[in-house]
This record gives sequence, structure tokens and C-alpha cells, in this order.
Amino acid sequence: RDMIDFFVNQRKKLFQMVHAETMAKLANIDIMTNLANRRGCENAFDELRNDDRVFGIICIDLNYLKLTNDKYGHQEGDKLLVDFANVLANTCLEDTYTIGRMGGDEFAVVIPATDKANIEEVIDRINKKCEEVNADRKPLPISFAYGYCMSDDEELKVSSDKNDLVERVYNIADERMYRHKAEMKAGRQ
Repeated sequence: RDMIDFFVNQRKKLFQMVHAETMAKLANIDIMTNLANRRGCENAFDELRNDDRVFGIICIDLNYLKLTNDKYGHQEGDKLLVDFANVLANTCLEDTYTIGRMGGDEFAVVIPATDKANIEEVIDRINKKCEEVNADRKPLPISFAYGYCMSDDEELKVSSDKNDLVERVYNIADERMYRHKAEMKAGRQ
């Protein structure tokens, strides 16, 4: 009888442990895209704060989500988000990277221990994968604006921003992404 109770209790403990781990993981995952959510990205930011190597952050804004939702419905908009999330997951394969959906149509790729050439190669791989996917994608292609910043960027040296380094890198990447988006819109008109 004691042996049975022991195994029943061990099984309960194991189940509770697995359940707690699963819930902790789910708290950091965007359910629709299966990428990290904002909290998952912020956890990656915290890890950068404890690492003194050069890192980079790419901020990405998916184009045409509102147009897709308005013209073709939210189901098609959700498909656009998922298709783009799959592009990111299939091009940013390194397990040290954190790929996340910050909310809405904004994404981030957090890359610890990197250099400019690597970041530009990641962006190039994302572009190439989008071209492949767009060959068969209807009704609208995947299109995105991006900006990136690295922790050794010149702009950080002249910035008056009082936030910590990770926040400043993220903010500059985000500003550059919005500039890129504005340039893309101006080019379309």
C-alpha cells in the first residue's frame, strides 16, 4: 500500500511540475503565431542586460494587415500574420534568437552576440523567404518595413535617451522601422 501511495504521489508531483512548466511557457507565447509574445521578448531583453556582448534588435512592421482585414476579412488577416510568423521562424533558426510578436502587426527579432553583417544577413534571408512565399500567396503579398539597431551603434553615443541600453537599442530600431515604413509609403505614391 505504501508503495502505491508513493507512486501516486510521485505521479501527481510530476504532473504538477509539467503543468507549471507548460503554463510558464504559454505565458510567454503568442497563441496565434506561436512566437514569443511581448512578455517573452521582454524576458529576452532581460537576458541581454546580463550579457556584455554586442547584441542587435530588429523591429518589423507587417504591411497591409489593416487593408487585408478590411478588404478580405479578419480570417485572411490572421493568415497573413501566421504566414509571416512562419517566414520568421524558418529564417531565424538559431536557438539563441528570440522571435516575437510585440502586438498587432509588429514583430521583433532579438539577436544576442552578433555583428552588423549577421543582422543584415538575417534581414536578407527574411526578404528572400518572403519572395518565395509570395510566389504562391493570395490575395496580397507579405510585405514589411524594418529597422535595426545594435548595442554598439554610433547613434547611442549621441542619444540623450535616459533609458537603459536595451530600451535605447529597441527604441532606435523602432524609429528606423517607422522611417523605413514612411519611405515605402512615399515610394508607392
